[in-house]
Amino acid sequence: MCLRFTGAAQKNRELRSLPGRTMSKNGLPHPSRRPAPARRNPGEPFRVLLLCAALTAGLGDVARADPPAPAPTSAPGGGTAVEPPAVALPATVASAASLRCVIDVYGDSIVAGADLEVRPLTILMRKYPGLTLVDHAVPAMQLTDLAARFEASPRTGRWVVIENGVIDAWRNVQAAVFVQTLQRMIERVRAEGREPVLTGFSRQVVASSLHIHKQQLLRRDQYDLLVHRLAQTMKVPFVDWGAVRFDGARDLTDGVHPGPAYSQRLHDRLGAALSALTGCK
Repeated sequence: MCLRFTGAAQKNRELRSLPGRTMSKNGLPHPSRRPAPARRNPGEPFRVLLLCAALTAGLGDVARADPPAPAPTSAPGGGTAVEPPAVALPATVASAASLRCVIDVYGDSIVAGADLEVRPLTILMRKYPGLTLVDHAVPAMQLTDLAARFEASPRTGRWVVIENGVIDAWRNVQAAVFVQTLQRMIERVRAEGREPVLTGFSRQVVASSLHIHKQQLLRRDQYDLLVHRLAQTMKVPFVDWGAVRFDGARDLTDGVHPGPAYSQRLHDRLGAALSALTGCK
C-alpha cells in the first residue's frame, strides 16, 4: 500500500512538469498554457515513510506470539517436579515491616505432606494466623537438585526455611558436596537481604518397599549432624526436627512419611520457632 501511494504521487508530479502542457479541469493536458511550477511540500515524503513505519510496527505487534510456558522438569525418583504456585499474599502484607511475617519454605515430601489430606503449612498458618508461609515444597526433591533451581526461584518474604537434605543422605551424596551446596544456598539467601532457617531431618525406620535400609538411616543421622554444625558455624537458626518425639513405625504411613500426629509435632516445632524469630503470632 505504501509503495502504490508513493508511485501515484510521483507520476502526478511528472505529468504536471511536462513542457508546454498544463492540466485542464477535466484532468487532460491544456495545450495553450505554460505549466505553473509545481509546489512541493518537502515534508510529504517523510510523512509517507512515517506512515509506512507505523503500519509495519502495528502489524508486527499483532503477529508477535506469547512465549511458550516452561515445561515441567523430571523429578528424582520419577514423575515431575513442578514448584507449586506461590501463595498469594493477603492485602494486609503491604509494608516492609509486614514482610517480617512472610516466610518462604522449601522442602521435600515431609513438608509437602505426602499421604496427608491437607498440606502441613496450611494447617500451620491456621494455628499461627500472623505468619504467611509461601509453600515451595516438592516431593522427592533432594537438596542438590533444589540448589540448581534455587537462584531462579521467586522469593517474597524476609525468612527462608530449607528442610531438604535427607534424600541426599540416603543416596550417599558426598558429604563435602552436600555441605558446600547448603552453604552456597545460605549465602544466596543472605545476599538477597533475607534470613535463612534450617531444619533437621525427620526420622524414618527401615522400609524395604521404599529402599530405605539400616545404612541409609545411619547416614540420615550423620548428615543431620552436618546440617546442625553448619547452622552453628554460620549462625543460622536451627529447628531440630530430630529432637521431636518419635514413636517409631506407628508415627509413619510407610516407614518414611509422617502420619498426621507426627507431622503436626514436627510442624508445631517449626511454627513455634518461626513465631519466636519473627514476632508474628
